[in-house]
Amino acid sequence: MLPKLDATVKNPRVLLECLDEHGERHSLTFIYYNNKLHDPKGTRNEYRITPLTDYFRRANAKEGDAFEISKNTLEGFYRIRLVKKEQVEEEASCLPRRIKLTGWHRVH
Repeated sequence: MLPKLDATVKNPRVLLECLDEHGERHSLTFIYYNNKLHDPKGTRNEYRITPLTDYFRRANAKEGDAFEISKNTLEGFYRIRLVKKEQVEEEASCLPRRIKLTGWHRVH
């Protein structure tokens, strides 16, 4: 569902235009930190969606909540929402995979 990022390029990224559950627009970056593949002393080999800190704070995100991102191919943007822990547990058996927050923090 997310765009492919070319691993032959160091730290490839793409802009994701998103709409949250309150109708607010967000410009997020989907990035593949892959300096482990490109630098002799590189340590990173991970995907991230940034910046989400302000969104998580406004949504009062807590450990156990889930971040949901979806895309309707007819729309030109992604939809994002925070699903509270109670609802995550309630819907766990019948919905697609979600990323469960496990103590998110700001990375400088």
